[in-house]
Amino acid sequence: MPPTGSLRAGRAARALLPRRRLTATVLGIGLLAPAACSPDAQPVATDPELARDPLATVDQSAWDAREAGALTGLPIEGDLADFASWEEAGLDDSSVAPTRQQLVDFLGGVYLSPSSLAGLFDAETRSRVDEVTPDFWKDDLAEAWDDGNRHFYAFALADPFAPVGAPRIAANWYRAEEGSVPQLMTTGTFAHTVIDTSSREVGVVAQRFAMRVDLGAQGEAVRGTHQVTLHGLDLCATGEAGGLHVPAISTARAHQAVQSATMDQVIASPRVPRTALDSGSEDARQGDRETVLFCD
Repeated sequence: MPPTGSLRAGRAARALLPRRRLTATVLGIGLLAPAACSPDAQPVATDPELARDPLATVDQSAWDAREAGALTGLPIEGDLADFASWEEAGLDDSSVAPTRQQLVDFLGGVYLSPSSLAGLFDAETRSRVDEVTPDFWKDDLAEAWDDGNRHFYAFALADPFAPVGAPRIAANWYRAEEGSVPQLMTTGTFAHTVIDTSSREVGVVAQRFAMRVDLGAQGEAVRGTHQVTLHGLDLCATGEAGGLHVPAISTARAHQAVQSATMDQVIASPRVPRTALDSGSEDARQGDRETVLFCD
């Protein structure tokens, strides 16, 4: 099982896995010392000479977008007639447009803008993330951050790593309900090509996510759950870097194994099913623990 982060409105999430030194589960690692990151880190333009780009060879039809804004244009799956709570509240797709935008702003700011977080002090990064975090998750996120889990909620690369080109995004929106409460869900995968600017080694990192929010009378989000798993990372090095992401992309055999597993188990199957947030479901935590490098 890969490292999993979770935000649940109203109280901190409980750990889903036993704690491990310098590795993360749900709110599961200790506070780590910060590390420096180059203040000038910028996306590396897609280069024709980077023939090793692992995302250049994937089935592009399996992915929906390359930037966060496109997510609000994806359809909401589920016939309105099948969800009595939506009909009783008089909700439709237009009613939840602001909520979709709110969730996309969060996802985009946290996982799809690594260059905007590059070179910032920890407090500055936290402030940027807080700006896009829905109010009902702010307390849980603050607790997660203080517990040393910022790497779940801020995709910022450690020096000397940089993103290459735009990410790949696969996502779905679903109508849902719990009893008489209408809900909106979104799940998916973000994949990024990254490069070690010193060695020129190239690889991939990814985040899978599953979010479900309860809707108010006007379609606004009033509370919710957010789970995320991380893939393609060296978690020991990430911990030592104070939560800045360290991709497992060296020529070391262990890093190569992580890259292979991430491609096979995450990138090849980017869809996260709607059952991901059902009670007792493991679907949100797809991807074997082989997709990250744990500490010895």
